[in-house]
Amino acid sequence: MNIDILDAGHGDCLLVTCGETFILVDSGPKSLKVRKALIQRLKNILQGKSIDLAIVTHNDDDHIGGFKYIIDSGILIKKFIFNSLDLVAKIFKGISKSKKISFRQDIQLQNLLKDLGINVCTFKYEDAVVNLNGIRLTPLTPNDNILSKLHSKADNARRNKKISSFNYVEPSISSCLKDIKADSDTFVEDSSITNKSSISFVLEFLGIRALFLGDSHPTDVIHALKCKNQVDKPFNVVKISHHASEKNTNRELLELIGKSDYIICADKSHHGHPNNKTISRIISFDQSAKFHVSGGNENIRTVFSACVELGFPISVTYPSNGVNRVIYE
Repeated sequence: MNIDILDAGHGDCLLVTCGETFILVDSGPKSLKVRKALIQRLKNILQGKSIDLAIVTHNDDDHIGGFKYIIDSGILIKKFIFNSLDLVAKIFKGISKSKKISFRQDIQLQNLLKDLGINVCTFKYEDAVVNLNGIRLTPLTPNDNILSKLHSKADNARRNKKISSFNYVEPSISSCLKDIKADSDTFVEDSSITNKSSISFVLEFLGIRALFLGDSHPTDVIHALKCKNQVDKPFNVVKISHHASEKNTNRELLELIGKSDYIICADKSHHGHPNNKTISRIISFDQSAKFHVSGGNENIRTVFSACVELGFPISVTYPSNGVNRVIYE
């Protein structure tokens, strides 16, 4: 199994190859510069082959924005897993359908897939395991309750969203580690309903186990992993939630997952992701952690260099020509 971690700027885009089957998880943002380079990298990997399944974890631009342009580029995607607002509305019959939903990219992609006749299905906690060419996909989040909240709040969440400048001053790795050692690392969970609605899932192929967390919330993932008996076997790799934001990875989740490889999709250009607190939590739990990162700029490298300078024997892989390939055999 190969996982190609594509440089999607501040966004997520991973192409998972299991034997001859291609699964694309998210598409990065719609940014012209990012998507043009990303599409060319995808074409170089695929060499004219089709993507068997695309998974849209949720409808934030840095995860959904590139899909339309990938399809327009001529790359064939046979099937989608996508909890679109249109499909979610059909699940919750009691909710008024007259309410205007303003998640533009969600609606745009759903309409495009409908026009092209591409099969789209939802994927949530209550759904059955998906088996595709020997690949087993187990849904963890979201659940029906979370999707109901997303549907009910979709209009106001976009129309009334307050945009403020990002003035957060990030503490150093050393400072974060001192807080952890002193047991004064206060964890405050992400409050975004959009992130909470992320599809997270376990992928299993030929004994390899991978955990993809989108931008999901740790409380929901912990509950699902326990209830679905997904903690008895170790994971080979986990895609850390929300670009390693400080609000989406806590110690309890790390301990439940166990020591693993850690994929981080981020380039330090938005909101300081990956956050030093999350990196510190990981290396405090797993001192010889192995990271696979989508970005390779100086700001990203400085984060991990600080860990090495503090004596942590971590290893880090970065992209080459915009692709960081991780192989599991």
